Amino acid sequence: MIKVFCEKLYIQLESEIEQIAVTKPTPLKRLTASLNCIQKSLIELKDYIIQNPLVDQGAEIEFFKKVKPAFSGQTINYPN
Repeated sequence: MIKVFCEKLYIQLESEIEQIAVTKPTPLKRLTASLNCIQKSLIELKDYIIQNPLVDQGAEIEFFKKVKPAFSGQTINYPN
């Protein structure tokens, strides 16, 4: 259940960032909008994990090694 939510949220984030890349005219506006979008997604992810705690240590390790860094890594890969 958590994995499905995270995948949907990540796909939604990528889609929003792609849309920002097309609609915002300047690099600064694209950066600002992208970072706001990423921050919103990270907050939504955090809230979901608080409401639906990870069931075991393996799930927790996978979340903090793969899922969360994928979202956080978007701050580095913002559209130019």
